[in-house]
Amino acid sequence: MTTCPFCLETIKEGARKCPHCQASLAKEAEASQDVLLADKGLVKFGKFALFIFGLFAFVVYTAMGFRIQDSVKEIDEKLKEVDQKSRNIADVYSQIRDIRVTAREKALDDQKELAKVREDIEKIGNTFRTSAAQKLKEIEDL
Repeated sequence: MTTCPFCLETIKEGARKCPHCQASLAKEAEASQDVLLADKGLVKFGKFALFIFGLFAFVVYTAMGFRIQDSVKEIDEKLKEVDQKSRNIADVYSQIRDIRVTAREKALDDQKELAKVREDIEKIGNTFRTSAAQKLKEIEDL
């Protein structure tokens, strides 16, 4: 009779499992072989799953890959169009800015010209008033 290394109860010699705590009493060599066998099965399953996944990825790429390449080409073309249109918009903004500057300069020139015309009208008005006053004086003196 031996003692269970887990629960310390007495058990029969050569027992594989403790009847008290249900712990496995198999020797280390047997346990590692069981694990190795389980690992071999897991490795086979992993290889099979990886093969299926690779096959699926290949089918999806060949079916969709050409569409993706066409889509990438279309996107590149659209980006070029957008870039060209943005350049055109920038040119239009530049032209608008130039027109605004020109309009401001023209407005300032027109204001200066208007001020000159007002001065000329004022001078003519003063000259007319002066000459009219002189004529009235001459008429009164007569």
